[in-house]
Amino acid sequence: MVLGALVDAGGDFTALEAALKTLPVSGWHLERHRVERAGITATRIEVILEREEHGHRHLPEIEGHIAHSALAPRAKERAVACFRRLAQAEAGVHRILAEKVHFHEVGAVDAIIDICGAMHLVTSLGVETASAGAVNVGGGTVKCAHGLMPVPAPATAELLRGVPVHGEGQPGELATPTGAAILRTLATEYGRQPPMRVEAIGHGAGSRDFAERPNIVRAMLGQLAESGGRLPVESRRLLMVSCEIDDMTPELIAPVIEAGLAAGALDVHLGPVTMKKGRPGVRLAALVAPEQRDAVIESLFRRTSTFGVRVEEVERLALRRRMESVETPWGRVGVKVGLWGEEAIQASPEFEDCRRLAESSGVPLARVYSAAQGAAQALLGRGQP
Repeated sequence: MVLGALVDAGGDFTALEAALKTLPVSGWHLERHRVERAGITATRIEVILEREEHGHRHLPEIEGHIAHSALAPRAKERAVACFRRLAQAEAGVHRILAEKVHFHEVGAVDAIIDICGAMHLVTSLGVETASAGAVNVGGGTVKCAHGLMPVPAPATAELLRGVPVHGEGQPGELATPTGAAILRTLATEYGRQPPMRVEAIGHGAGSRDFAERPNIVRAMLGQLAESGGRLPVESRRLLMVSCEIDDMTPELIAPVIEAGLAAGALDVHLGPVTMKKGRPGVRLAALVAPEQRDAVIESLFRRTSTFGVRVEEVERLALRRRMESVETPWGRVGVKVGLWGEEAIQASPEFEDCRRLAESSGVPLARVYSAAQGAAQALLGRGQP
């Protein structure tokens, strides 16, 4: 559905197939169709397998396929980041290292084509950042390699941690692990659509045709509206939910931070305050998207001793971001790059990648992180690769 939406929005189908044919996987071809879903015309792109394919692969093998392709460097980075997210989600479900994950559905040829194709298209279309609305995951059960599972499937649920989700419509799986991984790799915000000048709209169709709603993914491409005054940054209206506490021990306050993040807060922090009668206390503040306000407020009331909270509207100005990766002696590490306009001025290694490599190689985490930080410095000052 993502491929269809991006081609429908202006992506070059011929160039897409040519780029994907450089992957060292064979026995497939793409077909493009114009279809209707609940009265809306959309593009459906199918990956047609020319022979039976079992698709049992590990992460290093898939990363090797991507590395040996002729995809653009940025598309490769995004595709690798996407499969790493999938591996980490599966590893979390099965309690194993990401490199040991034995992919089933998401290791099949059609999943490799879907992910690499999506990353090729967003890169060729010049997409720098993306946002998404709440994800409709569906309901009921779905048959997976490990048997009948509740919707969303375990890996999908793991991938959608912290993302606003809902389940509406007839039973069935509406969000797959592949789709969830693509979304989490590309999107940096969820909820309301940001102010933008829309330049192209595409609709990508799924295989099923529901009577009560169109089974499509819609992609809207354009330029972000001027934000942050004249600064080359992204602006977003958020809420700051806060309260002061002077009668809870540190052991009881610490879990409140984790609960707030689990409820959907973008950030939670503590600060010292002096309260009435000179009592030392803490100020607990959560940065929240409007649609997550009620869940975070309920979490604070249930897990703290406060009798009231304050809600203030704030504007957050943030650097635009892109994901890259760097090589260390123990493996590749994802790096979050902050952009001032087109110039990279910040580069932060992904902590979980460093921890994973430290655990698998038996070296101190600080050593891995330091190596990744050093390698990341080479990314500074660069524009779009």
